[in-house]
Amino acid sequence: MVILNIFAVDVPNVKELYRLSIETKEVEKKKEFRQKILTLAPESEYGIFSKAWFKEIAGDYSQAEELYSEAILLNSKLTMAFLNRGRIKLRNSDNQGAVSDFLSAKELEPKNAEVYGFLCYSMRYENDRSTGMNYCNQAVELDPKSIFSYYSRSTFKLESGDSRGALKDANKIIEISPKDPLGWEARGSIYITLNNKKAGCADLSRSGELGNTAVYDNMKEFCK
Repeated sequence: MVILNIFAVDVPNVKELYRLSIETKEVEKKKEFRQKILTLAPESEYGIFSKAWFKEIAGDYSQAEELYSEAILLNSKLTMAFLNRGRIKLRNSDNQGAVSDFLSAKELEPKNAEVYGFLCYSMRYENDRSTGMNYCNQAVELDPKSIFSYYSRSTFKLESGDSRGALKDANKIIEISPKDPLGWEARGSIYITLNNKKAGCADLSRSGELGNTAVYDNMKEFCK
């Protein structure tokens, strides 16, 4: 009698689905690939990573962080697990923990612009300005078309008192992707910092029109 191994996992297929889920920028595609991973190998590192991601997009950040940590214990080479866990720590104002995770991600993928962008952003309040600025510049150099790289550097420059440099990077975001609300929010915030409320509120309003409705809360304070 032949006994089938019902627990056998098609590892190459699961790894390929994971790779595809990382590479695609479309959220619905990510959901599709990661749901397939959960069906095929729910207890693998890729399955647990997928569980974490679904928890994260549902807003359950505490559970997501725990699951990303579990995935890392199973496979310490999952760059995106470090990156995503770092983002959650950053959201929770654990900047040091976030930097630690982003540095781990950098060791795994030293040419990943997104990693440098997050290092740049998470170090914007640090006393050591040169290290953070180096990460900002590396993010832009590695991917000069990444609006997140310019956004991170713009934010870092603004915190450093370089409003002109911050404005230049915000303008670059708008140039690259004029229909993305991020650039308009960034430039609007800079203008308001420079006490140019008219221009700032116009940009924040444009960001809201493009879907970033969260800016309306800022407008209540600054655009009366």
